[in-house]
Amino acid sequence: MTRPEQLPEYLRVVVATFIQREADLPPGILVTVTRVEVPGHRRNAAVWVSVLPEEQTDTVLKRLREILYDLQGEVNRKVTSLPVPRIHFRVDTGPARSARIDELSQQL
Repeated sequence: MTRPEQLPEYLRVVVATFIQREADLPPGILVTVTRVEVPGHRRNAAVWVSVLPEEQTDTVLKRLREILYDLQGEVNRKVTSLPVPRIHFRVDTGPARSARIDELSQQL
C-alpha cells in the first residue's frame, strides 16, 4: 500500500519511468519530471515536467497527451491505495529559466 506522504515521490518515479520507456520522443529532447503535487483529496496529481530544449515543449506536451491513457493505466495498476489520482501535466519552466540566467551571468 502506498502511504499518502510517499505518493508524490512514488508517482514521480512511475511517471518518469513510463515516459522514458513509452514516449518515443525525437533524439535531443530531454524531459524531466521535476515534481508531483497531490492535494489532500488525492483525486488529481499535477505532474510538473521540464523540457529541453524549451522550444520543444509543445511537441512534448502533445506526445504526453497522446500516451496519457496508457500512463493512467500504469498508475492505476501500481498505486495500491484509493483513490488513485488522475494525472495532469504542467510545465515547469524553472530549470530553463535557471539555465538562461546562468548563460546571461556568464556574458557579464
